Amino acid sequence: MLVLKLWYLFYFASASCLQPFLPLIFRRAGLDPQHVGTIAALRPWVGLPCGAVLSGIADKYRIHSLILTACFTLSVCVRLSVSVASTFPTILTVILIADAVNSPTNIIVDAAAIAACSPSSSFSPTNTNGEGEAYGRQRLYGAVGWGTFSFISGIAQTWFHGAAAAAFLLYGVLAIATLVPTLRIPWGPLHAKLEEEHLHSCAGLREDVREGGQENSGMNVDGSGCSDGIISNSSNPHKEIGLRGVVSNRSRETSPLRHAFNGIHTAGRGTLSPQKKKQPTPPPPQTTNDLNNPPPLQQQRIKNKNFCQKLGVLLSSPEALLFFSTVTVMGYAVGTIESFLFLFLEDLGGSETLMGLTLTVTCVAETFVFYYASHIMHFLGLDGCLHLCFLAFLVRLGSYATLAHWKQTPWTVLPVELLHGLTFGLTWSAGTAKSALISPAGLEATTQSVFQGFIFGLGYGMGGFMAGRKYNLNGPEAVFRSAFWVVAVGWVVTTGVGWWLRKYGWIDHRSSSSREQMYSEVEMSDGGGRRGGRIMIERDRGEG
Repeated sequence: MLVLKLWYLFYFASASCLQPFLPLIFRRAGLDPQHVGTIAALRPWVGLPCGAVLSGIADKYRIHSLILTACFTLSVCVRLSVSVASTFPTILTVILIADAVNSPTNIIVDAAAIAACSPSSSFSPTNTNGEGEAYGRQRLYGAVGWGTFSFISGIAQTWFHGAAAAAFLLYGVLAIATLVPTLRIPWGPLHAKLEEEHLHSCAGLREDVREGGQENSGMNVDGSGCSDGIISNSSNPHKEIGLRGVVSNRSRETSPLRHAFNGIHTAGRGTLSPQKKKQPTPPPPQTTNDLNNPPPLQQQRIKNKNFCQKLGVLLSSPEALLFFSTVTVMGYAVGTIESFLFLFLEDLGGSETLMGLTLTVTCVAETFVFYYASHIMHFLGLDGCLHLCFLAFLVRLGSYATLAHWKQTPWTVLPVELLHGLTFGLTWSAGTAKSALISPAGLEATTQSVFQGFIFGLGYGMGGFMAGRKYNLNGPEAVFRSAFWVVAVGWVVTTGVGWWLRKYGWIDHRSSSSREQMYSEVEMSDGGGRRGGRIMIERDRGEG
């Protein structure tokens, strides 16, 4: 697993040398804060969909190595060209192209790392309990690279009197170093896992056909109608046994969260043997209470519906809409902070060394919170964690708004950066868990993507864009002051709406609480290293 550790180390080290300092570079190239905010607003809308499409192509055609190497190499070349761009249209075009091309890199490597860390993988060292090496132990090296080299990049830029060339040079050198492990990533476990997922999908389809009494509608009960002939009929007992073994292995390899919902999501898929047909059991009669308090969204069987219809079920759920509104408000604060904090520190006389050190502090804080996230969620519950995140955002934004009046030194920002552990680490952990709890069956990954789209797409983009306008008109302190009130009002409104929905039965509070308790118990039983890193998997910091 040394290859994966080195990839994460060099990849995030290279990103940290350049990405956080781009707003400074843009302003020194002649762009005003409004332009900086516009770039910040548009970047997520390019990176998120392109990442999904390109990684999907890699999965479908099993060309992960080709897409990863080509996209990463091209993105480095394009991003380095920012150093010679001097106008807003040119800089915007180059940045968006670089983000689009680079978008699948971290997604693909994350998938390979998770597959390689599976207990059944020959690449994964096992401990005394037979568990595979935790993904978090690989991903942790990315945090080490980010926190270390962002500080080094800041020192180098200060040494050369703010010259952006130092940041581009460090980025280029470390990006070249990243190519070495890129070419040696083991893809076998990922390809095997994708094949098993296909088998599992076909097996589930076969069971659904049996339950629906449609054995003669083109799909044999034994699964012989499955595409590509991967699942054969029962005339070959060896292949039938192999199928059961594959699905059994898959169930062991799934995440603890999926184990928690095993009784929910595997309805109709628990028995793969076609030897005995089950007589359909009539559903119990619905009571008035059942109609007024429908089961949680992820417990609903969404059969015979296409992807768009399933997505409509998700987006029509009051509980889901409330959650997505909540994280959009938080994303507004994230976009404001990440786009304009460094410009504000420069206005206060802060050096690039200080800016790099703030990233080191945030990295330490978020790693600590990620490690203990399951304990915090178990103690507070997911909704309680989200309220704590709102409070942390308000304290952080309020501190920035009054920073100029603190002892007249920008170095007082460092203690404030410790709150990043809550505003990113806990927000991400609780948001990921909440997304899993509200997702309909079959839309688990899509719900996670929608969550990321709202917080790092819609919310982040609005925060960056509005902060740019405010910075131009009223200065940096007004940026954080206005963001403070946006978050405060958003917190009050979402809390009030949530209370109203629960009071009138639109959200089943008892069911939601029991699901959160079930999630927490499974998380608490997981290993410490896996616990922190598993929730960190999706966000490519600074590259998205």
